[in-house]
This record gives sequence, structure tokens and C-alpha cells, in this order.
Amino acid sequence: MKAVVKSVNWLAAAVLVVAVGMAWLQPIHFFGNPDWASPIVQLAMVLGLLVMTMAGRQVLKQLSSRQYRWLLIGLVGLIAIVQMLIATSFVDVARADPFFVRQQALLLARGSHHWQHYFMIYPNNVNFTLLVANLLKPLLKLTQTPWVLLNVIRFIWIDTGLISGLYLLNRWRYWQPGAVSFSLLWLVSVPVAAFGLFAYTDALVLPLVPDSLALLTLGLSLTGWRRWGVLIGDGLLVAVGVVMKTNLIVLWLTLVLMGIILWWQRQFSGRQMLGWLVSLVMTLGVMFAVMRTAQQQAGYTRQADAALPATSWIAMSLNPQSSGEYRHDDFARVNQMPTAAAKRQQTQQMIQQRLHQMGVTGTLVHLLKKMRVFWATGDFDSFKLTTQWIRAPRWYLNHQRQLQFWLVLMTQTLYLTMLVQAIVTLMRRREWAVTFVALVILGLTAFHVGLWEVEGRYALPLLPGLMLL
Repeated sequence: MKAVVKSVNWLAAAVLVVAVGMAWLQPIHFFGNPDWASPIVQLAMVLGLLVMTMAGRQVLKQLSSRQYRWLLIGLVGLIAIVQMLIATSFVDVARADPFFVRQQALLLARGSHHWQHYFMIYPNNVNFTLLVANLLKPLLKLTQTPWVLLNVIRFIWIDTGLISGLYLLNRWRYWQPGAVSFSLLWLVSVPVAAFGLFAYTDALVLPLVPDSLALLTLGLSLTGWRRWGVLIGDGLLVAVGVVMKTNLIVLWLTLVLMGIILWWQRQFSGRQMLGWLVSLVMTLGVMFAVMRTAQQQAGYTRQADAALPATSWIAMSLNPQSSGEYRHDDFARVNQMPTAAAKRQQTQQMIQQRLHQMGVTGTLVHLLKKMRVFWATGDFDSFKLTTQWIRAPRWYLNHQRQLQFWLVLMTQTLYLTMLVQAIVTLMRRREWAVTFVALVILGLTAFHVGLWEVEGRYALPLLPGLMLL
């Protein structure tokens, strides 16, 4: 098992090595913007930041406990102030999927049980719409434009990842300088700020990796019913993530594998490991049953002939013209089929044709292109997704393009620096918590690069894990 754990960590490090090469040499341009710094400039900035990071750690280690505590309190307070200013100053337009989710949630919150046809085609968005509708019901009693309040709620939820990260650093005895370093990364992270404004599932899943790892760590430190209460709570948390966003099945499988690893390390007895696995299956089943009941109560009835089959996303992922990203013409080609059987047959034909057309070499090249989409940019698509506003400060609108150039440069430099340091940690450390993060890295990469449709934002759950590494 030691060899297996080492292999998992090293394989995740190898994935990040490829990611570094792509993020350095082949970043995806934001809305066709070619204004990227040259690789030489980017390399110089990363090396400079690495030197500053090492020097900063030495300074933080020399602070007294009192000085360090007040510095951390100041940073956390600054995070809260900055996020509140962002939440109250910006309201995203909500295009495409978020638009339909927002409109349907408003209808449900106001008592309507009529569902738009969009949700017959995309039933995967029904559960999240129900969650938003339940949040809107009390908010609509306070205001008819609750979007700022929803921004605040999203930031509060996202910051559970900050709290979990600080707890983990304390348990790992890396509180000083780790807590301040982690908080500083959280403060300056553009994706954390941007996805706090983005009215879709991404904010929900962003903190789940550190939250789940923190609950698992806490559970292992307890005994008896308190241990199982926390561990079952961890299973429920991840199950909520899975029913809201399919790719979080990777995090659920990570918990399954961690049960086996912890049993081998004798932190679980054989009976406890079996109980852990059973609880994971049961909590996932309970969440699916709860959401199915909620759908029925809200008047939603799935139309099998209208829904896109899962294989349609696999077919899109093999489209060489888009590097595996979502394409409307692929959607239309499948959606025009009249029955569920015809849709499945159409997608199977598309999959077979594309694999045959690309061949072995072409498929490998295509997977590398998908890898670039998934790993090359440290903004995780946030600049592409948050460019149009219902509300935004005039100074920001007047200088949005220029500001984004500098934010892109800062974000990519931070991202490359995090990747480099994460590689070092994965190669040096053998703790089960590091392997937990490594498994999530490998799982999400395999899911989206190897199988599913790919977008930069699908890698967002990995961001807090990279910060911790």
C-alpha cells in the first residue's frame, strides 16, 4: 500500500507538471485576447514570487504568537470586508444556464409549478434550481431584487473552505506560517471573488474538497457516536455535491478509496471501514431520494424523450473542432432526435465516427488539447463567465479590459506558483491527507479530460486543494 500511495501522489504530481507546461506556454486566451505576457516574462514573475514566498515564510516564522495571531485576524477581517464590497457592488447578468436557473427559481419561489422546457432537456440543473428557489422564498419577503443577498450567501458558503483550510493547517502543525499564507491566497484569488458572483453550481462545489477533508480529519480524531456523526455528515455533504453537480462523484469515490487507505493504516478497523462504505452509499441514496421527492412536490416531471442522454456529453468531448468543449451544433444534432432511443443512437454514432476519424494518434492529441482547456488557466474561466453586469461600479466598467489584463497576469503567476509548490509537496509528503487531494486531482482530470465534456471551470474544486498543498 505504501507503494500505491506513493504512486498516486507521484502520478498527481506528473499531471501538475503537464499543467505547468501548458499554463506557462499554452494558456487559453480570454475572449480572444492575445495580450498575454511572454513566457520569459511569466517565468521571471513566477521565480520572483517563489523567492518572495520563501522569504515571507521565514519572516512569518519569526513573528511572536501574538503578532502572528493579530496579523491573521486582520487578514480574515480584510477578506470579509473585500468580499462584502464585491457582493454589494456587482450583480452578474446570468447568461445561458444561470439565466434559466434564475428565472425558474423565481417562478418556483413565487408559487408557480410550471417548468420551462429547458429543464426537460437538461434535468441535471433541476436540483440546483430547487435549492436556489428555497433560498429565494424568504429573501423575496425582504426585497424583490435579492441578487445582492444571494451574492453574500454564496461568499459565506465559499468561505467555509477558508475555515476548513485553516483548521487543517492547524491539525497538520503548519499553522505558522501556513494560516497567513493560505488566507492571503484566499484574499487575492480572482476565482474566489468571481465565482462568488456567478449564479450557478460552481460556488456550491468550490469549498467541498477542504470541507470534506476537514470533516474526515475531525471525525478520525473523535470516538464513538461523535466520530460517526461527523463522518456521516461528511458523506451527506459530498452527496449534496453529487446531486447538484455530477462531476463531484469523483469526490465521493475519493472518500470510498480513503476508507480503504485508512483501514490499511489502521485508523479504521475492518468493521469501521465497512460501516464507512455503507454509510457513503446510504447517504448518497438518501440524497437522491430526497431530491426526487422535492422535484415531484415542485411539479417537475422528467420527460425521457426530451432529455439529453449522458452520452451526448461524451460525444461533445470528442469533437476535435472544439477541444472537447460544449458545442451548440452537437447539441442541436442530438436534440432534434424525437425519442430517447434515437438520441442515444445518434450520440453513439457520433462517438464511433469521431474515434475512427481521429485514430489513436489523433485521439491522444485531442486529449492533450482537452488537458489544456482543463488546466492551462488559473482563472478557471471566471473572466469569460463574468463580463456582463446588472450592477457594477462605473470605474470598473470604464476600465474593465485594462483591469482584466493585470488581473490575468497576477492570476496566472499565482496559479503557476501554486502548481510548482504543489508538485514539490506531492513528491515529498506521504500523509493520507495529501493523498486525498492527489486522488481528487487525478479523478477530476480523468473524468473531464478522458471522458466528459471539458471547461476550465470544471477544475474549480481543485483550487482550494492546490492552495493547501
